Amino acid sequence: MSTPYELADAQTLRESLGKHETRYGSGDFEYNILFQEDGYTPHQVNNQEALDDWADSTSVGEDTRQGDEILFMCDPHTAEAAFIYNLRTGQIEWEFEITGSGGAHPNPHQGFILPEDISNLGSKGDVCCTDKDKNIIVVDRQDQSVKLSEQVQDWNPGLLHAVHLAVDNNLITTDYQKGRIDKIDTNDFTSIWTNDGPKVLSPGKISTIKSRNVRHNTDFGGEYLIGMNREKFEGRILEIRDSDGTNTWSSGGSNSFTKLQTHALVQKTHRAIRVHRSELKGPITVTHSESEGTIMAINWRSQPVWQVGGNSLLDDGTTSGLRYHSNPEGLGEVTEVFESVRGRIGFSSWYGENSALVGEILRLPQKQTLHWGDPTGRQSKNSFELLNPVNVSGWDGASFLINNRGGNDMDWELLEWFSPVLDVADMGIGGSLTEDAKVVEDSGTLSPGNKVRVETTGKSVWAALQVKATTTDDFTTFDVFVTKWRG
Repeated sequence: MSTPYELADAQTLRESLGKHETRYGSGDFEYNILFQEDGYTPHQVNNQEALDDWADSTSVGEDTRQGDEILFMCDPHTAEAAFIYNLRTGQIEWEFEITGSGGAHPNPHQGFILPEDISNLGSKGDVCCTDKDKNIIVVDRQDQSVKLSEQVQDWNPGLLHAVHLAVDNNLITTDYQKGRIDKIDTNDFTSIWTNDGPKVLSPGKISTIKSRNVRHNTDFGGEYLIGMNREKFEGRILEIRDSDGTNTWSSGGSNSFTKLQTHALVQKTHRAIRVHRSELKGPITVTHSESEGTIMAINWRSQPVWQVGGNSLLDDGTTSGLRYHSNPEGLGEVTEVFESVRGRIGFSSWYGENSALVGEILRLPQKQTLHWGDPTGRQSKNSFELLNPVNVSGWDGASFLINNRGGNDMDWELLEWFSPVLDVADMGIGGSLTEDAKVVEDSGTLSPGNKVRVETTGKSVWAALQVKATTTDDFTTFDVFVTKWRG
């Protein structure tokens, strides 16, 4: 029987969407389907309200009203179009088939609706995206004429993958093939800055951090999040500055917010969004993996927080290499995450044979398993070094796999805290809450080329390893792989 809250939610959705919210999923993982039609596999989804009343020559059925909930979507692989779906009418109200010779340059992967009249670009409501000839184009919403078509000036793009409106109404672009992110001046389409550093590998789609520069802001020093569509230790999310394009945070590797070389092991992602507007580095980054239909959240220390799917990937060693598979929740390749107008996590998954499912998560699965490297490629020291603590409150357990891949012995200890307070500065200080609630759960010495896996008791709040060289100055290189599980 539905609760009063669920009935009220359904009523709100009936009024705003013109239909009931329908719950789908497997087990306790539930989502609402916003869009799914044969012949459409959207790679990008923006869920927003229509800016004003409008109709164009391709409209069918009832015209769009100001305030209607719409999905602006880009599909480079099947429909090869940018299109707008109206959730109130249940119809595709506008569609533009992307121009160009095509072939090696499928597009559009990402674009946007102009939120206002923008000098040198177009009018409020026009659509900006990339075409198959590596041009940035602006399409008139009313008559579908291409009112602007410009090439970037400072390099010959390999695949101009995404175009995104910058915070100052210039443009941010990614070149997937040449590994570069650029800010483009809309006066002459030259680059204001370029980020082609070693972490910029197959850059995908771009998100603006909406609550930056305000109280309880969600940024970690930058304005944009960009997914790197790589696997193994090369896939990651970067946060970059609008002013100069430099990195301020990464979901893989050491940075100003991560003490050690921590890696969330993001596999084949395209996009990320920042959610949970909270203080003291509390916001999380939500991203996805093409393999195993994964949607995952990562904290500022690059540790996974929750996850749908297993984020696993197989390289079978053949010439073609990588192999994808679906997850137990029934989702296939996920190519997009976005925030819905209701503040929920939205996604696009290649669910059907010739269609993608665009949905929003209603309930996360109770049963979850998370894996990450924390740290990897670290060198031992002469005295015990505390590695990144892992919060295990609310989880059934956690394990640490220690791999000594260097040439000398290393000592390790598994520590657990049975207090919610962990103050690293109080370590070793008798009478402090941190020290008094600490237990050395396990310990040992690990010789070169060997591994050991140790588990927590399942009843603590925090857990961490500390390691050191067994013999002074005889250092070694080691990895730690962490697993948490519940349900």
